[in-house]
Amino acid sequence: ACFTASRIYGATRNGSNFPGPGERMDILVESEIQCPHCGEIYQAMIDTSQGDHTTIEDCPVCCRPIQLNVSCEPGEVFSVEATAG
Repeated sequence: ACFTASRIYGATRNGSNFPGPGERMDILVESEIQCPHCGEIYQAMIDTSQGDHTTIEDCPVCCRPIQLNVSCEPGEVFSVEATAG
């Protein structure tokens, strides 16, 4: 399953997704993930400082491993594909 719903954690003072002079960009973005094992949808924090990456985390409901293939750039998640890990 591939989800792109995401929300940037922490806003910049200028109200945009891009920092102005003297501001920093928050790199943790909340995304919806659907477990490929049990189907439960949950919220996960994605670290966008790494750029595109793959990681494994356990489902908070069924505890089975989920491989997350993340497409992102600092401060923005383009897609998260969740597959059985």
